[in-house]
Amino acid sequence: MAEEDLVRLDINGIFAIITLNNPKKFNALTQSLYYRLASLLREAEDNSDVYVTVLIGEGAFFSAGADLKGKPPSMEDMLSRPHWLPKLVNNNIDVARAFYSHSKILVTALNGPVIGLSAALISHSDFIYAVSDAWLMTPFTSLGLVAEGGSSVAFVHRMGQGKANEALLLGRKIPVSELAQVGFVNKVFESKSNFREQVMEYLQQTFGEHLVKSSLLGTKDLMRRRLVREQDEQAPLEMFGGLDRFCQGIPQAKMGEALSKSKASRL
Repeated sequence: MAEEDLVRLDINGIFAIITLNNPKKFNALTQSLYYRLASLLREAEDNSDVYVTVLIGEGAFFSAGADLKGKPPSMEDMLSRPHWLPKLVNNNIDVARAFYSHSKILVTALNGPVIGLSAALISHSDFIYAVSDAWLMTPFTSLGLVAEGGSSVAFVHRMGQGKANEALLLGRKIPVSELAQVGFVNKVFESKSNFREQVMEYLQQTFGEHLVKSSLLGTKDLMRRRLVREQDEQAPLEMFGGLDRFCQGIPQAKMGEALSKSKASRL
């Protein structure tokens, strides 16, 4: 399937709808697909007819995070700073900034679980809706990484210090019921059937003619301007923290262990 089909953009009136459409891989995203996601956010940003950008997935998962399968780096590149630097700038800074600086109202509709970098990115949403069996997990520390995607700021801001500690320090799988209790998730839809249609109907009612669209975006800008500045300071720190660990070979070793356990469990 072509990349434009794996992450696609549809415009419906004031709504730009970005769909993660690779259910066979649980909507795991390669580096190039994260870049496409960022590009589509910028395309929605530049569309003067759009006031609300909606992210949703197809299938059982919203996104399983980064797709780690593919050709591994050579032994020479494995611990090479020049090899990892452009990859982390693209994945950790470019896509994160596309999310946290997005000027339109950003809505994420969690049709299922969300993991890793994808979970970090959705924390920049203005509104998050979810099915009742969704959950979030950011296993960065168990993989020898540090917080990424702006999550070291956004998780604390959106779910509070205590729950952010559970998510980022412990890598705990957090069910949607707890995410709703702390305000990370705005609304839970009990029925999974026709989730996309339910969300779009709710959004059409919520963002109706009673709202002045320019005031909507102007107020968002005022509310998030300080956070954007903070994220601009924090994003390079997250990126260099990850870069240092890749250059030491820590994540590579942990991911290798996980892959070996997975293969052994299938024997």
